[in-house]
Amino acid sequence: MDCETKTRTQLLEELKQVSQRIARSEIQRAELEQTVVKLKKITEQLCEDADKRKNVDEMRRRYEFIANNSKEFMTLINRDYIYEAANDSYCFAHDKKRENIIGKSVVEIWGKEVFNTTIREFLDKCFAGEEANYEDWFSFSALGKRYFDVRYYPYYNKDAVVTHAVVVTHDITQRKIVEDELKKYQNHLEEMVKARTAELEKSNQRLQTEIIERKRLEEKKAQLIEDLKAALTNVKRLKGLLPICANCKKIRDDKGFWEEVDSYFHEHSEVEFTHGICPDCMKTLYPEYYNKKDNK
Repeated sequence: MDCETKTRTQLLEELKQVSQRIARSEIQRAELEQTVVKLKKITEQLCEDADKRKNVDEMRRRYEFIANNSKEFMTLINRDYIYEAANDSYCFAHDKKRENIIGKSVVEIWGKEVFNTTIREFLDKCFAGEEANYEDWFSFSALGKRYFDVRYYPYYNKDAVVTHAVVVTHDITQRKIVEDELKKYQNHLEEMVKARTAELEKSNQRLQTEIIERKRLEEKKAQLIEDLKAALTNVKRLKGLLPICANCKKIRDDKGFWEEVDSYFHEHSEVEFTHGICPDCMKTLYPEYYNKKDNK
């Protein structure tokens, strides 16, 4: 039936249906446009997230490269004392593959004795939010016995809770050997200084004794010199002419006083007199004793 033969009612009905289809198409188009906008936003977000993940992955690779090429040992240990990360140097020192360390406990790697006596205390301090540090000797399968500086750093999550301990271990064996040698040398020098000091003290004591003795001798020498000077003075006094009485034999001193011979010499010299009688005086004064003596 063409348009000429259709009734007016039919035409209006068809027009109404066409209008409804057009309206539905407009709604669908609008919904499609909204869906396209949403998809575009989602695509942009996915691209942004992909870029972020790419950047994060790149940053992770860089950190892994730095950690694995470091000579220091680097490990990440959780609060259950389980290894969650370990760099190449640490794995090499233990002569183990990474999969043989990751997921293992510290006790399994180091043994109960080392864990309980040394490591656990510092891990617990770290989990409490403190940085910890100590130096000690450790034995590694691939390195033997070495001396290490061990440092523990707390790792915080986004909620500021310590979830892990980052352990960085630095080999300072050579420094320790040099320090021990220097300490031995220092102790040797101190012993030498002590011995030398004791020797110097003994020498000083001997010197002090010699100085005291020399001083005593010098004092004695000075006294002797004074005595000699005094004796020389007295000797000089006895030189020259002495005025002596022709009769009583008294001697006149420098002040004009007359003294007995024995008194004068006693005062001006160290001469001491003892009394006796000569033969001539005995003959004159005591002839009877003199004659008896002669007869004998």
